[in-house]
Amino acid sequence: MIEFLEKTNSVDKKYLAGESALKLLNFMEAGITMSELVQQHRDLLIAMAGPQLRRLSEARRLWQELENLRESIMAANPGVPEEVFALALSARRMEALRHILPHFPMADFESTAIWLEAVRAALEVWTGALNLSTKKGTLKAALLGRNLPEYLESVVEKALDIFSITRDVWYALKRGETGGLIRLEFEYPVSSIATHLDAVKGRMGVTGTRMSTEELQRILVSEALPGALRTFLDNRMREETYKEVSVSYLEVLKVPPVKAQRLGAFNPDSVAGTCGLVVLNEKGKSLAHAVLPLTGDWCERARVFFVEQKTAYVVIPSFMMEYNAILDEFREKEGGFLVFMPVRSDGISEAVELLEKSGEATPGPSAGAIILGRRFMFPSREWSLIDPIAALGNEVPDDVSEDELRVYLLEQRGLIQMDAGLDRIPPRVLPVAHSGGLLAAGKLNPQITHFEDVKMGMVLTGIIINITKFGAFINIGLSQEALVHVSELSDDFVSDPFEVVSLGQQVKATVVAIDTDKNRISLSLRTNPKPIEPRKPRLDDRRKPMRDDRYQSTASRSQALKDLENLFKK
Repeated sequence: MIEFLEKTNSVDKKYLAGESALKLLNFMEAGITMSELVQQHRDLLIAMAGPQLRRLSEARRLWQELENLRESIMAANPGVPEEVFALALSARRMEALRHILPHFPMADFESTAIWLEAVRAALEVWTGALNLSTKKGTLKAALLGRNLPEYLESVVEKALDIFSITRDVWYALKRGETGGLIRLEFEYPVSSIATHLDAVKGRMGVTGTRMSTEELQRILVSEALPGALRTFLDNRMREETYKEVSVSYLEVLKVPPVKAQRLGAFNPDSVAGTCGLVVLNEKGKSLAHAVLPLTGDWCERARVFFVEQKTAYVVIPSFMMEYNAILDEFREKEGGFLVFMPVRSDGISEAVELLEKSGEATPGPSAGAIILGRRFMFPSREWSLIDPIAALGNEVPDDVSEDELRVYLLEQRGLIQMDAGLDRIPPRVLPVAHSGGLLAAGKLNPQITHFEDVKMGMVLTGIIINITKFGAFINIGLSQEALVHVSELSDDFVSDPFEVVSLGQQVKATVVAIDTDKNRISLSLRTNPKPIEPRKPRLDDRRKPMRDDRYQSTASRSQALKDLENLFKK
């Protein structure tokens, strides 16, 4: 790996000198992820500047890919000299080398030097053809069947520029081809490739002498180029997917911590038929806990528990926000008002297991509630404890390898954990409030009791229960929380929502959009708000169902919700 770094100048050489750098590179060469290095050998990473550490990570990833390709090439071509790999310091050229070598047997050449020159010339032709085709080539979806699905109607029988094909279009085309609906046909600049081949043919030794330009173009380019273009598109879309998923994952790790003197949390378990309740102090330690059977008046008893513990803020699993009537009953009665803070419960079983293994004295059935509360208070720390794939839940697309994505995310997690700015994110403070002091008893908005009661232009009272970089979620007295997009938080431009609103803040907002299909409500805090036009649907929705432990698929998740609902009605 060190040799590769020196040849490619991937990292400033001053960072590769010294005993610590050598030890770090040895660990990285052994395949230890950046996340593991942060936990076990942070001292070795501190000396590496942030941008250089990211470049080192990317270089290690490329080196590993090249090493895997090199091993497969050597297995298929025994006796191939190591010098040939110096010609291929990119994955694209290494792939080309695997394709070219069978057509250039060393035994046909007078010397290794002549053979290497011939291979070099062939690599130039191949990589030039591939580069030219990715920029100027086209792809056409030829129609094979009549019953064409809607997702293919806009792309079939059209010459699509390969370079401009989007991820959704590419996956739609692949699905159509797999289903026997279309045939993919690549077109590339044949004449330009032939001209290049003619110019270097004389450097190809005996292979160039015994074959015509047309034959060389066929075996070096035409037969393999469609497959290489598919690989190019697959790799590009995979990288885009990795980066998109990584952004979603890293956003969770960069959510500011929350300080609250007392924070409640509850976590229902439909399998056990119980609900764990807990109240945490500002350090996330349990101050009080209880376990209730999900029968009878459990909502009232749970509400009383939090009211008696003098906490107004209660963290709940986000899927519970679907229970309108139950939450209304739970939230508000004479003498106390509760504000629910939804937190994703993905991977909670793994988190509970880790908590139990840590030796911390925890009330068993309430462990899930402790996890939810701590995720709200210390998001970066808590989400970093579990497998990133489990943390993503339903955000893992079908079209990628989970194992490869996991390795990528662990690397990105390690890099973000080494970001000095992460430790400087100031915590957000929940206003001190007990359950009776947030609002006077009575509903937030007495005029609305169901989603259907919400109308455009209504001015509603709400409490901010969550803040993200794209806006603020507001409890308006229904199970469906409403969203104020960042562009609607103020009349002025807002770069950081935390600068204009705060958790627990009571606001008056105007309804500017209602999505009846998805039960979504959009609000605005602008002085003169305008209605928001609905967003057009994307070509393809490739999200997986929820992976949240007991909710492994859409069907099982729906069944779990029904189980909970049945328990609530008892």
